[in-house]
Amino acid sequence: MAFDILAGEDGDLLIDPVTGDIVIGLSDEQHFRDLLLSQKGDFKEYPLAGVGLINYNKSNGKAQLDKEIRLQLKADGATAFVNISSGETFEIEINGKY
Repeated sequence: MAFDILAGEDGDLLIDPVTGDIVIGLSDEQHFRDLLLSQKGDFKEYPLAGVGLINYNKSNGKAQLDKEIRLQLKADGATAFVNISSGETFEIEINGKY
């Protein structure tokens, strides 16, 4: 389990409305989301990190996307179970932790 500064769905920092402090909490899901949405090269220290989810569509195939997600999660130090279902869009479920 990783703890970090939390961001909302829109990517903005979460601020405690009572104290005005930045919220720190369990961040595994946030790290998974960041890894899925980021492109290779987005993290200057780790230029090969990132799935680039926006680049995948049905023509790329579910198997290729599944392979890339598993590879990136393993390289990031996560142990995770990945389930991808495809319909109109890909629906990705990741159950894992750091």
